Amino acid sequence: MSSLFKTYPYELEALEYDFNALEPYIDAKTVEIHHDRHQRNYVNSLNAVIEENPEYKDWTLDDFFRKEMQIPSDIRHIILRNAGGVYNHEEYFSHMTPDGQLSPEGELADAVEDFFGSVENLKAELKKAALDVFGSGYAYLVVTPQSWLQIITLSNQETPVQFNFKPLLIVDVWEHAYYLGYQNKRADYFDNWWNTVDWKKAEETYEEVNAKNKKFEFGF
Repeated sequence: MSSLFKTYPYELEALEYDFNALEPYIDAKTVEIHHDRHQRNYVNSLNAVIEENPEYKDWTLDDFFRKEMQIPSDIRHIILRNAGGVYNHEEYFSHMTPDGQLSPEGELADAVEDFFGSVENLKAELKKAALDVFGSGYAYLVVTPQSWLQIITLSNQETPVQFNFKPLLIVDVWEHAYYLGYQNKRADYFDNWWNTVDWKKAEETYEEVNAKNKKFEFGF
């Protein structure tokens, strides 16, 4: 189960591949530090703040994102920052694979054609979005509740859940995601990241959302 629907205490989700499995595109040391230090810090920090505010021990990450205005303003930022850090990092790592394919198939391939014209156009638009992120954040390809494909950028640890979007692809453009291997060459990191994309997972998510929408539209 995704940590999106788990409650306190939150745990660091294990990677589905070895640290070196994404090489030569993302080096082993970067993956290790990113996962075992940065992501772990968000998990530990979220647990710490919930320990101090036990009334939220039964809340899931999904609850935090969807009911954020019910959280008192003095602790809202720290909870959302760390909950977002847990969620975004889990999404980032789980949407990559050593067995990446270069393009989508099935329903998602058709949707990419409809909304972007081609996979190459999608790549170009997502790259522009990723490079335009000022400072720290993420670029996402999401599917909306209407089954539309959309590229969004998020600052710091905002999440697509807060906008009722489902993630299909996510590229982390915080410097710790790429600086050991690419220094300030974010564009090179992005171009190589495409080789790690788990299109099969993206296809499954899109088909799930699309099926739900069709069921709602036609009432069966």
